[in-house]
Amino acid sequence: MGSLFKQLAAIWNKLGINQKVSLLLVGLGVIAGGVALVCVARQPSYELLYSDLEEKDMAQVVGYLKDSKVPYQITAGGKALMVPEGQKYDLRIALANKGLMTGNRVGLELWEGPGWGTSPLAEQMMKRRAIQGELARTIMHIEQIAWADVQIAESEPSLFAEDQRRTTAAITLKLRPGESLTGVQVGGIARLVSASVEGLELKNVTIIDEQGNLLSSPHNDADSAEASDLQAFRRNCEEQLAQKAQAMLDRALGPGKSVVKVSAIVDMDRVTETKEQVDAANRVARTEKTTSKTSTAPAEGAAAAAGGTSEETNETNYDVPKTVRTTQLATGTIKHLDVAVILDPSTTDKDGKDVALTAQQLEDLGMLVKRAVGFEESGAARKDTFQLTAMAFHKEPKADDAAAASQGKGEARILQVAKQAVPVLAALIFVLFAGLSLRKILRAAPKSGSPAPEGGREAIGAPEFYGAEIGADGHVQLRNRVKDVMAKDPEAAARLLQRWISEPRS
Repeated sequence: MGSLFKQLAAIWNKLGINQKVSLLLVGLGVIAGGVALVCVARQPSYELLYSDLEEKDMAQVVGYLKDSKVPYQITAGGKALMVPEGQKYDLRIALANKGLMTGNRVGLELWEGPGWGTSPLAEQMMKRRAIQGELARTIMHIEQIAWADVQIAESEPSLFAEDQRRTTAAITLKLRPGESLTGVQVGGIARLVSASVEGLELKNVTIIDEQGNLLSSPHNDADSAEASDLQAFRRNCEEQLAQKAQAMLDRALGPGKSVVKVSAIVDMDRVTETKEQVDAANRVARTEKTTSKTSTAPAEGAAAAAGGTSEETNETNYDVPKTVRTTQLATGTIKHLDVAVILDPSTTDKDGKDVALTAQQLEDLGMLVKRAVGFEESGAARKDTFQLTAMAFHKEPKADDAAAASQGKGEARILQVAKQAVPVLAALIFVLFAGLSLRKILRAAPKSGSPAPEGGREAIGAPEFYGAEIGADGHVQLRNRVKDVMAKDPEAAARLLQRWISEPRS
């Protein structure tokens, strides 16, 4: 170890001032690069904790992170908060446990029932505010909604029904960038609010967005909700019928060999029928009345001889069995069906060979589809339509699922290894650069070093020999230089050669 330090000290002493400065700069660069790489490697990766935060929520969350000594980054102009990777869900649970993500919304925790000294008006206001906050929190759980506000207007109770004003509600929604709400979602929000407030009808709920666009109004809430229900029922009916036929064709031909589409016209009218049936054959006598009348007035003939006339009348009241039946027909009756089927005519037999479907097979498959969807022939009252077409399907080149999965895992593994290897490769590049620079400096050291002691290599003209640069014909020049030295002073050349042989190899 001591000899190594001596050799390094000797090399350092032979270096010129320029070489020493260059070597120091290279060393400092290597040290600084290593420190930078270590800092970059130790810096954690960040992931999104929350986005589109309000200023109050941002201040509360940042304060909690500072108290917990958790590093964080604020991005997106102060609206997004980033935390180290792997801590997102733990922090969200901790923040929810602390109650820090309620924003400006207070819910049922505000109203804890009547208290001493609280007026009825104050209790009513707190209750209304609590309901509004809970509804806003619930609406904000929808993925497309970033912020919501609910305002409920309740009227004072009146003794007269005609003077009682209706309860109304106004909802303001702020959507996330690039998101939108469907009519079904808007109707669902309106129904949620109307069902949560006593005395609030669906038609009295108004919904707007943050730009003032009307999403729902009191005049069209009921109609739009009913229309949404009709469309949803029709869509579900079509999907169920198509799935029944599709499952059967997939079983017969294989997946991806057929397409079934069903279009239905559905009758959503509510019909109530009342039938009254009388059973006269099973009547039962309820009352029976008999009236007799005798006359004593004089009369001629046989009546006079009998002493007068008599008259008898019978009156009977019957109970007749009667049946009254009221039937309300279910909504959603199918009035018409349009069925379209596309089949790939090529299939495989039991031996695995590609064969084409025959005309009889296509006809049989079409009949099976009709049976599956409840098709009625054209002579029936519904007059359904059916169309079956056989055509070759377009086939996309498809890789094997297992191979694709393994390839995805391999790519993820390569990315992980590359992420870990980048600091090591950068360090190796720095070391290589430093080594090349040091080697260049050491090769240039003999030219600027101090003269060797007498009897050394420089004593016999070796500086000229060592300092010679080897060009394109460098070997020829080197041989000629050796010949000249040996010719001028053979004894010195012999001593130099003996010294070279006895020196240990570096």
